[in-house]
Amino acid sequence: MRARRDCREPSEDRPLTAEEERAVEIQGRWVALRIAWEERLRARGERVPGPFENVEWGD
Repeated sequence: MRARRDCREPSEDRPLTAEEERAVEIQGRWVALRIAWEERLRARGERVPGPFENVEWGD
């Protein structure tokens, strides 16, 4: 018996849904904010933390 999937399988030959387009846009904004923040830290000579620093991984 196959597990039910609530999301569509990724495919290179189909356009993104409106929801997926929005998710890509939001992710791009977060990446841009992170890069700008890192650049400000570097400009002040401060240490730039790693992306997973202080992350607690669960089981």
